[in-house]
Amino acid sequence: CDSQLEYFSRLEKLQQAENEQPVADRLLPGKGDQKTGLIGEYWALHYARYTYPSATITLAGHSQKFWDLQIAGPELPPLYVQVKTVSAFGQGKLSPIHQPNNATSAKTSQTSGTWNELWILQLDRRLHPLALWRFHPAQVQFANAEQITGATIRQAGTIRGGSRCLDWDQATLVTDFAHLALTASPSG
Repeated sequence: CDSQLEYFSRLEKLQQAENEQPVADRLLPGKGDQKTGLIGEYWALHYARYTYPSATITLAGHSQKFWDLQIAGPELPPLYVQVKTVSAFGQGKLSPIHQPNNATSAKTSQTSGTWNELWILQLDRRLHPLALWRFHPAQVQFANAEQITGATIRQAGTIRGGSRCLDWDQATLVTDFAHLALTASPSG
């Protein structure tokens, strides 16, 4: 438990240092994010960089509640990803999933309140990824609500469970993270 506290303290210091970097070069979101979510976004960022090597990947600011990563490239339409993370230390409950809307800011012509993929990460006790589910908006049922609260994940390696508002069987499941272990060392 003390080692976890030390790990989170180090993560907090690294987060503060990242705030000094240009947004496109940051490895972590800015200070203020929840630690499990922060670690999940770290892994999601490295997964995105591996999966879309020629894309520009931008982290959302702390106040952006609809998406966490923007992935764009010359031959890739912008992909706005909302990232949700649970760890083996938690109870498998996700933070609120915000319903995408397609509002575009007239000032910037940037889509601010939407996502076109939801990535749900499950981390082990070492806070390494076990599973990543990739959902499209049609695979997430909001039942006329602005957000889903209290949703639970399907445990990696099972074919049942998880909240029914998420179409687990249609989502893309990623379980091979060996390439990330080589490219995403927190120490450098």
